[in-house]
Parts: sequence; C-alpha cells; structure tokens
Amino acid sequence: RAMRRTAAHVWTCVLFTYFLKKTDGRPEEVHVACRYSEACLLPCSFSPSGREEIRWFRVSDQPSLIYSHPPSADPQDQGYVGRTSISTHKLSLGNASLLLQDCVVSDRGRYKCEVSKGEKKHNVHVTLKVEALIRSVDVEITRLSGYEEIKCTTDDVYPAPHVFWYTDPPMEKLQYTTRKTANEEGLYRMESKLKKLVELHNITYICTINSSSAAQTWTASLSETVLNNATVISKLHAFSTWTEVNSAEGQDITIPCRTSWNLQNFTLTWFFTKDQSTVICTYDSRTQQILNRWNGTARLEPQRLQQGDGSLRLKAVQSQEHAGVYTCNISALQWNHVGQTRVKITSPSSENETSHSPKPWWIPLVVVMALVFIMVAAIIAIVKVQNVTVTCLFSRDCVLPCTSTYHHFIQWSKSGKAVHTFDSDEGHLENQDAAFKDRTSLFTDQVSQGNASLLIRGVRVEDEGIYTCYTSSGSEDLENIVWLNVKEMVDIYSGDDAKIRCPVSRGDAEIITLRFGNSSTILESQQTNITVQWRGTDVHLGHDGNVTLHNLDMNNHTGNYTCERSTARSRFIVRTTVHIIPDIHKSTIAESHSVAVAGMSVLSLLIYWLCSRN
Repeated sequence: RAMRRTAAHVWTCVLFTYFLKKTDGRPEEVHVACRYSEACLLPCSFSPSGREEIRWFRVSDQPSLIYSHPPSADPQDQGYVGRTSISTHKLSLGNASLLLQDCVVSDRGRYKCEVSKGEKKHNVHVTLKVEALIRSVDVEITRLSGYEEIKCTTDDVYPAPHVFWYTDPPMEKLQYTTRKTANEEGLYRMESKLKKLVELHNITYICTINSSSAAQTWTASLSETVLNNATVISKLHAFSTWTEVNSAEGQDITIPCRTSWNLQNFTLTWFFTKDQSTVICTYDSRTQQILNRWNGTARLEPQRLQQGDGSLRLKAVQSQEHAGVYTCNISALQWNHVGQTRVKITSPSSENETSHSPKPWWIPLVVVMALVFIMVAAIIAIVKVQNVTVTCLFSRDCVLPCTSTYHHFIQWSKSGKAVHTFDSDEGHLENQDAAFKDRTSLFTDQVSQGNASLLIRGVRVEDEGIYTCYTSSGSEDLENIVWLNVKEMVDIYSGDDAKIRCPVSRGDAEIITLRFGNSSTILESQQTNITVQWRGTDVHLGHDGNVTLHNLDMNNHTGNYTCERSTARSRFIVRTTVHIIPDIHKSTIAESHSVAVAGMSVLSLLIYWLCSRN
C-alpha cells in the first residue's frame, strides 16, 4: 500500500508539473525562416487595450533595442537603423509584428517583442533563421589537377549546402573532395570535385546538392556516351522544392511554382495527390494553350507563365476536396523543375473543437510511460556511430546521431517535413509529418549533455533519405546532416529460394529494375508477373512486388541486390543483402538431428527395459 501511495504521489506530481508548465505564463515561442536580401516579418500579437508601448530587442549576451513605439530615448542598435518598422494602424487590432528589411546572415538569432502597459508586460520570443537559396548548379569536366575531374559548383548559398555524388550505373567508393568557403557577407561557395572513372565509358555522373533545410534539392548530371569512337557529353539539370501552405476553409490561396531559368520551350503540369494522383492542368509554351481540368476552381496566370511563374490559384478551398499534396513539373530541354506543396486547410468546426476541447488527463501519463519504455530500449540498443551515413535494417529501430552544445531548440526534418521538434525541454509534435507519428523520440535525459540523436522505431523503406538535425541556443545554431540507408537481410541455405521486396505501387506507369552488385542488371520491366533467367536460376517478379530467386548457390548469388521503381516523377529503391549458408551446415544440422533422434530412441528402449525388469 505504501508503495502504491508513493507511486500515486509521483504520478500526481508529474501530472501537476505538466499542467503547471502549460499555464505558467511563459513567453510565446515562434520560429521564422526568411530569405536573404528580402523583407521579413517577425510576428507578435497581443490583446489590445490601448496605449501600449512596443519594444523589440535582439536577444544575446547583451540585448540591444532595435525598435520602439512610441520612440524611446534609449539608443537603437546601429545595424537595424532604417530597416525596422511596424504597422501602427494595426496596433489597435493587437498586431505588433516587426517588418525587417533586407535580411542578412548576421540577422539570424533570437528576438523579443515586449508589449507593456503600466506594470503589465507581454513577451513573444522569435527565433529567426536566414536562408540564401540555391539558384543554380553547374557541372563540368576540368583538368587542372593533372587528371580529369567532374566539378560541381554553386554560389552565394546559406547555410552551407551538402553535396552527394552518384553514378549511373552505380559505383561504390567514389573519390571526391568538397570545399566550402564563405565571403564577407557570410554566403557560401561550394565546389566539389569527383575523380573521373577513366576505365569506364557510357556513364553518367550525378551531383546532388541539398540545402541545409532539406527544402531544396538540385541535381546536375553529366553523361559521357561513346558513339562511333566519338565521345558525346550531355548535361541535365533538375531542381526540386518542398513547401507548405496553411489556409482556412473558403479562402483563395496561391500555390507557388517558380523557376529562375529563362526557358524558351517548356511544358508545365500540375498534379494533385490525395488517395491517388490526378492531373489538374497543363500548359505548353510553344502553343500557349492551357488545358484546365479544374476549371472554375484552379487558375493559371497566362501573362506570368512566360516569366517562369507557374503558380496555381485556387478559389474558395474546402478541407475535404482540396487538402493534399500539389506537384508542379516544369520540363524543358536539359532542365526539369519539380515543386511539391502540402496544403493544409482548417475548417471552422475543427478550429472550434481544437480551441475548446480540453486535453485528456491521461495523455501526459501515456507520454511519460512511453518515453521511459523507449529510453530503456534505446539505451540497450544504441550503437556509437561516427559517420554521417547510417545504414539500418528494415523494420528494426534506428538511431540517427547528432551532437550539439546548443540544445534549447532541436528540430529534425526530412525533405522539408518536420520529423521531430524539441523546444524548451518539451516535445512539440503538432506539425510532425504523419509518416513519423508515434515513431520518433529523443534521448531527453541526455539532451543537456549534447546528445540530440533521433530514435526512429520500426524503420520503413520510405524513411530512407537525408535528415537535417538543426539545433539552436537562441543566438547560435548548428546543422548536421545524416544520410539514412535502409536495407533488408535475407539468410538462406544453398539450394533454397530467396524473396526480395520491390516497391510496386500500381499507380503511374513505372519501370521495375532489379540489379545485383554495382552494375549487373537482372531484369528491367514495366510489367509484373514475369520470369527471367539469370546465372542459371529463375527470377520471378510477382504482382505483389516480391521477387523470388529459385535454387540459389553461395558462389553465384551471395551479395547485394537493388530493386528500383522509377516513374516520371519519382524514384524508389529497396536494398537487400542475401547471405547464403553452404550446404555443409544444413547437412551437418540434419545429421546432428538424426543422431540426436537415434540417441533418444536408444535411451527410451533402455529405460523401458529397466522398468520392465523391476
């Protein structure tokens, strides 16, 4: 009973602390990302009563005043003179947001909006990130080092981007060096060089550059093809973005799709994906014709299309019909732009339910218990990882490493989507991508010691990709990149069959390619339910996406298999390692089993004989 009372007291304290923290009147925390050299709005709202004093501060070891209304006798920080303002006519509506002109890299950090009237004060803290987006990527062959290299460059980017090299067909152990240098304004130039594979022809070198926020991906490829003893070199540039638009039901919204390239002949296609993908509209610059299947709801601006602005205008959006993912695809010779935007629409009923319905009392209890369980399992299973590339097994738990001395704010993201957010000693998962719901956690008892690593439970194939670990102390921040590879393991005996999963969607027209090792292609097909011969064995691709390899032997079939599904808009890969155990182990086990059975039989007869004599 005493133990039960003690436990009850502990949980009561936990729950009381939880609700106390929710109502302790701490300042609001807002995070804003702004573009370099553009204007930026730092939000601040309050309950107006008239004649409030507004003061904005840059928060650091020595806070500085950057704006005040009415004007104050205190000196303004010289770095913000002429760059800050608020809309005074909106103060009566409770809006004290600060407009900051011409954002520069040094503007990043924490700000405080202080609204005071008499002895009453209301504070809002804003963390500002500044980004200079990737605007172009170039790839070329150079010979400055005494041998041929493929050079990939981009300029005037912040934070420093991340580069990855690939080849098609894929090759391992690529040797490349990357230099990142910052200019006086803090903008980076990135130059990466890959040593050319002299012994290979008909190969494509692919340079992929990701922005630190993972919201931008640029791909530049250079192909060498030998035709009639002549080498033909061609280039292809691709650019993809990820954004999010939030709107209330019934409003008009604009979904962005812009390219900085001056394209002459191009096509634009808009897609909408919810349960399945459908075409909204298309535009051909050569004929200047627009085919609109959402006529009356969706609209393109013809006068802007020739300027590379293919943004889509939606009228009176509804949560049931228009919430989902919108994809724009601009295609031209040697250029391709793909932009994806997730549109979230809030209906009035859901807003009311959200604002008035209290949170169930048992939620914090479940969260605390789940975290305790997760931490015990994670501490047992965690492995020290030193590389930024992590390979995890399908369906197992996986740790993405991240260390930082800045632990006030931690955000993990993938392709612009929020994976896990930790702020002021609390998890904030309101904007977490649905694919990671109930599958992520941090090692909260180790965060203060610099461990910002992320635990993903039950890793899926679609989890593979580039993750960003962003940590901030308010005035300083740090970003780490972790590349997650997911693979499966299949262990069989020699002579047995092996099953390998392939990602089949049965949606858009797709090509399934199965490879062995770096370059050996086993099958390539647009159909399922087919059988091919490879290295003396039958390989069958079924309707369910499983590949069955029959009667395998250790010498010919042990190794790494890659199954790829590619469509016009996506590429999805499953990696599987097949480990084949020699027949001798199987026969030895069988022989041991036979000996054991024979021994048990003799022992049983002996016991029966002794019992019958007694």
